[in-house]
Order: sequence, then C-alpha cells, then structure tokens
Amino acid sequence: MDAQQITSAIEELKLPFYRDWGFWISTILGLVGILFSVAAFAEARKAKKEAGKAADAVRKQAAVLDIAEITRTCQIKEEISYPEASLVINEVTAKVKVILGVYRVRLAGENQILIQQVEAALQNTRAALDRINPLTEGETRSSHDNVVYYTLEPQIASMVATLNELKGTLDTLKALTN
Repeated sequence: MDAQQITSAIEELKLPFYRDWGFWISTILGLVGILFSVAAFAEARKAKKEAGKAADAVRKQAAVLDIAEITRTCQIKEEISYPEASLVINEVTAKVKVILGVYRVRLAGENQILIQQVEAALQNTRAALDRINPLTEGETRSSHDNVVYYTLEPQIASMVATLNELKGTLDTLKALTN
C-alpha cells in the first residue's frame, strides 16, 4: 500500500459515518427487523391467549362429557350386588373428584354450595351402601332380594340430579384464561 492509498483511506475515515449509504440501509433494515419482532411478539401473545381459551373450552367440554358418562354409569340394575355397587360408587366418586379438583377454584363463590351438594351426594351414597354392607355387624339387614338397589336408588337419583346441575354450570362457565 503506498502513501496515496493510505492518505485516501484516512480521508474516508474522517467522513461522518451517517454520510455513508450503507449505514442508512443497515439502520433501516434493523428498524424494520425490530418492528417485525414487536409485531410477532404481539401476535404470539394473542395466539397464546386464544390457545389458552381453546384449551379451557376443550377441558370444560371434556368435563361435561365425563359427567354425562358418569350419570350413565349410575344407572344400576335391580339385581346389583354389594361388590358391584361398591365398584360403581368408587368409580363415580373418583371421576367426580377429578372434575371438582380441576374446577374447584373456578366454581368458587356462588357455586360453592353446588360443590358441597355434589360432595354430600357422594358421601350419602357411600354411607347408604356402607349401612347394608354384608360384612358389617350391628345393624339389622333386610333379606329382601334387591336390598342394594332399593337402598341406593334414592341416593343415586339425588347424586345424578346434582351432577346434572354441575354439568349445566360447567357448560355455562365462562373461560377464565388470562
């Protein structure tokens, strides 16, 4: 490199950087990139919110369908035995407790009484079955052929009614997704 090339390079370096078109092109491209990033972030945030609402709606619909299935499970036959009835009650209780666990916070407030009614119906049904447990001593047992059915039927009818009320409440519950 000779002296003249060095001198011209020094002169170019003395020019302000903002007089170079390359600076302005890269600045504009950088600003456009930032704008696209901000727009993408806003869209992603909106998409996340919508996805949360959709997930909540799917969960709610699944719970409503689960309750419908539970109420079908509660249709017992007159010839039901104690062990069969116990299995049905245990299955129903487990499924309802899962649903209540998921929606307890959202059903708080004015629906707290409904939650208590559902839990009471589950406990009353279990207690009615426990009173006729063939292995428990102390109480007089009826020798009627369908004692399990006739003991549980009113309790199950009450439980199904409260479950249907819960189903209706969940069906109208608004999404609380942030």
